[in-house]
Amino acid sequence: MLAIITRWLPFQFIISSRSAALMVERQMVVAAQNTKNTTIRSILQHEKLTGPNFTNWYQNLRIVLRSEGKLVHLEQPLIPLPYPVASQAARDAYNALYDAQNEVACLMLGSMSPELQRALENYKAYDMIQELKIMFEEQTKQELFDTVKALYACKQEDGQSISAYILKMKGYLDTLERLG
Repeated sequence: MLAIITRWLPFQFIISSRSAALMVERQMVVAAQNTKNTTIRSILQHEKLTGPNFTNWYQNLRIVLRSEGKLVHLEQPLIPLPYPVASQAARDAYNALYDAQNEVACLMLGSMSPELQRALENYKAYDMIQELKIMFEEQTKQELFDTVKALYACKQEDGQSISAYILKMKGYLDTLERLG
């Protein structure tokens, strides 16, 4: 049975004690998490940010970061670490946040066109998204206008179920919320 399991897993192990079994279990969870992250991150690779697709790219980015629990790095800037910091625990916590925000920034850069990458490569994640919102503000305004227009024109068609009509209206409202 152990030989079969060894062939399925991407790493080798020998179970000699309970602690080793827990380590193997943890490695399996990490491997599964990495697979999940890779799968969900592929959303961004299918539609790289080129400019005209900003709102769709931004929505996909938020989905990916939400699934990884890193959406906060897009919504709030990283506050600089106050010096002198007394405890090593505070420095370690700050470094973990810094690393996570840097990972988000790299994810964002990796899902952009080369021109945008060059323009934004020195930005932190929060600053990068703020700059992108300014760059593509007109596009967002146009989409906002189109969505409001469609919402006001939305009427339940003959034979259309109420649930389908409500879902359609909720979609417009969700788009309005996302656009601000």
